Amino acid sequence: MRFVFIAITIGLFSPLSCAAGTPNVLFISVDDLNDWVGCLGGHPQARTPHIDALAKRGTLFEQAHCAAPLCSPSRTSVMMGLRPSTTGIYGNRNWFRDMPLYREWVTLPQYFRAHGYVAWGGGKLYHQPHGKFSDPASWDGQYSVRMGTPHPPVDRRYRHGLKKEFSNAILARLIDWAPIDQSLQDTADWRTAQGAARFLKQAHKKPFFLGCGIYLPHLPWYLPREYFDMHPLDTIRLPSHRVDDLEDIPDAGRRMAGKEGEILRNSGKWKEAVQGCLAAGSFADACVGHVLKALEESGHADNTIVVLWGD
Repeated sequence: MRFVFIAITIGLFSPLSCAAGTPNVLFISVDDLNDWVGCLGGHPQARTPHIDALAKRGTLFEQAHCAAPLCSPSRTSVMMGLRPSTTGIYGNRNWFRDMPLYREWVTLPQYFRAHGYVAWGGGKLYHQPHGKFSDPASWDGQYSVRMGTPHPPVDRRYRHGLKKEFSNAILARLIDWAPIDQSLQDTADWRTAQGAARFLKQAHKKPFFLGCGIYLPHLPWYLPREYFDMHPLDTIRLPSHRVDDLEDIPDAGRRMAGKEGEILRNSGKWKEAVQGCLAAGSFADACVGHVLKALEESGHADNTIVVLWGD
């Protein structure tokens, strides 16, 4: 399960034949997306046709890495353009606007707004989709303040039986996977994608910076059953891993990933976890595909730069 905790950033830039004038920007983030994407080859059974198609027509960055292996520091770095070593934001409880030095800092969406753009965001672009951790000051408006998927009933959670063995309370709460009976359209991530699609179908007087944040494949992997069915358990191939792979990371990283990963590998549930991760990637890809289809069908396709990244 090393791949769950070591984040890798990928970026796909597609110019889509920008017309004369100021191009729009569609900025799609996919939380905890690593190289388990078809075009990156991290797992041979990854099924991400929409992301793969975008990579094929654009520019794929295969050696881009996030600034921190944790949500808030990573997202803050992207939006501020500063490293965690500069801001001092290393955890999920710190917020840059609470620091006097950065209270008026101009973020990426604000920079676009200062140069004549309208900026709208939805879903998980910063650490949260709502409240101060979504940085309302960055946006002209927020079209979606939810993220993720519905959780199954309590009696259907943590059936892997490992929760009590995990020493990290946060990971113990998050490490779970299960099919849910809700449809794709009933999930918050899809509604975020749908909100972006509606925005793209509208006419706009100004060029736009449109942020769309998809939460999955962040844990837990609660997904419509169809995505588990796309990856049958009896066909799952386990990823190779180095026994000494954690020896070159700081002690904090070892404490975060080492024990839980070892427990999972030795539990007999590793295939189920891999199935859940692959299913989550396919689910996120479907959400991305919905947004990209809306762009193609809109009047903005020839004048929009698409940026897709994960951390």
